[in-house]
Amino acid sequence: MTNKFDKISIQKCILFHHLVKEGSPAVVARKLKLPSFKVHNDLNSVEKSIGEPLIYRNQNRLSLTEIGQNFAEFCRIVVENLSLVEPSQQLPEELTIATTQGVADIELPGILMDFYKEFPDIRVEVMSGNEYIDFTDPSVDVVIGPHLTNRSDLSQTLLYTDPMQFFSSPEYIERYGAPKTIYELRNHRLLMYKGLKFHPKEVFDTIEPFVSSNSVRNLYALALKGVGICILPRSRLPIEDLEKGRMINIIENFTSYEIKTSFIHRRFSTKRALTDRLFEVAKNYLEREFNGKP
Repeated sequence: MTNKFDKISIQKCILFHHLVKEGSPAVVARKLKLPSFKVHNDLNSVEKSIGEPLIYRNQNRLSLTEIGQNFAEFCRIVVENLSLVEPSQQLPEELTIATTQGVADIELPGILMDFYKEFPDIRVEVMSGNEYIDFTDPSVDVVIGPHLTNRSDLSQTLLYTDPMQFFSSPEYIERYGAPKTIYELRNHRLLMYKGLKFHPKEVFDTIEPFVSSNSVRNLYALALKGVGICILPRSRLPIEDLEKGRMINIIENFTSYEIKTSFIHRRFSTKRALTDRLFEVAKNYLEREFNGKP
C-alpha cells in the first residue's frame, strides 16, 4: 500500500500532516493561508490517488481510517525530513553504489565514465552482489537493481527491462537437437540463473537444472562450450557471438522472464542532487547501449 503514497506530492503530504495535527480543515486553511476549498479538494485528490478514504466523514472530530493512519505516518516522515533536502552549495565527496554483479561488471563502468566527465573528484565505492541491494545498509546511497517493495522512503525509477531468452551453441544442437517448443525443454540440459522463477510454471517447476549459478558469465561460458541450453538476459549476449553463429537463439522471441532494473535512492538525502544526476547519466548511457543491440 505504501507504494501508492509515492505518487503524492510533498505539498499534499504537508497539508495532510497539518490536517492530522490540527484536526480541522478550517484551522489548516487559516494556518497555511489557503482557501478552505483548497484543503478539501487536495484531500479528495489524495484519496482518489490512493483509492481509499483517509478519514471518516460522519463523525464530529477528525478520525482516520486505517489507511489514513498509515498515510499520516508517511506524511510525518516526509515533513520531519524536509530539512535534509535544503539546497546546498557544496557537493558531497563520495557516493556508495550497490548493484548486481552483472551490472557492476558490464554497465556500471561505462555509466561511471560518463559520470566522471561531470564530477571528476567524487569518490565512488561499488558494492556488488545480491546481498547488498536490499538497501538496508545505511552507507549505501544508490541501488541499481530490482524494485524493492514496501519502501516508501525510497525513490524508485525503472531503468530498463531485459527479456531472458533461450540460447545454445551449434555444438549442443548437433549433439542433442533443438527443442521446437517450451515443453520439449524438459528433455534438455538447462543452464539456469539461480533464484529466478521462470515461466510457464508448469514447465519449469518440473525441471531440475543441469547447472544453476548466480553468475551469468559462468552460464554463458558453459553454453558456448556446448554443455547445455542457457536462459540469458538478452542484453548480456555479445553481438559478435550472435552474428557469427557461435550462439543461437532457440525458441526465438519467447521470453521466459523479464529482469526489471530500477534506479533506487533515498527520497530525503543530502546527496540528492548528486544521485539525481547519476540517474540521468545512467538512463542516457543505457538508452544508447540498448538501442545499439539487435
